[in-house]
Amino acid sequence: MSSISLRQPARLLRLAIGGTLLLGAAACSTSTKKEETPANLVTKNDFESVEGWGVSSTSLTTAKARSGRYSIKVDPEIEYSIGYRNTLLRISDVRIKKLHVHGWVQVSSFKAKAVIVVQVSDPAKGGEQVYWQALDVRNEVKTINRWTQVDQDFELPATVSGNQELRVYMWRTGPEDTTYLDDLEITKE
Repeated sequence: MSSISLRQPARLLRLAIGGTLLLGAAACSTSTKKEETPANLVTKNDFESVEGWGVSSTSLTTAKARSGRYSIKVDPEIEYSIGYRNTLLRISDVRIKKLHVHGWVQVSSFKAKAVIVVQVSDPAKGGEQVYWQALDVRNEVKTINRWTQVDQDFELPATVSGNQELRVYMWRTGPEDTTYLDDLEITKE
């Protein structure tokens, strides 16, 4: 009988350890579950992941941010912000007909003038511009020093090809005051 009583605590201990390990694994699997990335997502950036990755630009700032610590800006000293740049073929193996740009902007005054540019250029022709359109943030912002959501669809012409390069960035179109951009997202159709 003593041999049976010695086996039971050992068995209970193994069951307890096994159950704890199982619960721990289950907890880890739910806590590390990643958000699913939409199939049409080209890129999104809250500009937190830019710091420390070799991007050296005064347009990256901690002065204002909608989320996290960083955003990008244009101001009287900074005409062009950092932006997204990639060949269309790397973005999609089928022709992109439309891009949707979504982000949040904040202006320091109604004198601030800036646009979010969607540009396609041809590296084989010395960077010749094939497409250029812009979202004028002044048309969207109704209140200064408050984050305002901006959205626009950009229809790409049929002449755009996969070996051409897409660029999305903010451009200061007037020398006055500061415009901030955060939580930029670009999707394709």
